Amino acid sequence: MNAFFRGLNTALGLVCIFSLVFALGPEIDSRFFPVLTEFDARVIDRGVDAVIVTGTVIKKRNCEYIPYWTARTFSGRSLRVEIPDTDLPNWATGNIEFAPLIVYGVGQDQFEMFAQHRCHPFWTITTHLGVVK
Repeated sequence: MNAFFRGLNTALGLVCIFSLVFALGPEIDSRFFPVLTEFDARVIDRGVDAVIVTGTVIKKRNCEYIPYWTARTFSGRSLRVEIPDTDLPNWATGNIEFAPLIVYGVGQDQFEMFAQHRCHPFWTITTHLGVVK
C-alpha cells in the first residue's frame, strides 16, 4: 500500500507542475520573451469610425505569424482589426515595416495593439505592441 501512495503523490505532483506550467507559461513567455518589440505606429488616416495604421516593429524571435491582431481602448473595449493583406509571409527576424491595418470602432480614442505568434506547439504568444495615438 505504501508504494501506491508514493505513486499517487508522484502523479499528483506531476499534474500540479504541468498545470502550473500551462497556466503561467503563456504569460511568462509573452512578458519576458516578446516576439515583436519597438513598435512604432503611424496613423495614415483617421475616419469617423476607423483608423488605418502602419508602422515599423522589430521581430526578435523566429516564430510563426498568426494573422490575428487585436486592439482595445483604455476603457477595455475590444476593437475589430482587419488585415487587408491576409497573405502576409512569416517575417524573418529584424526590422519590419508592417502593412496597413484597419482598426474599427476607434473614434478619436487612443488604443493598444496586440499581435499573436506561435513559437512552439504548447501555446500562442500574445505580444503587447504598444499604444496608437
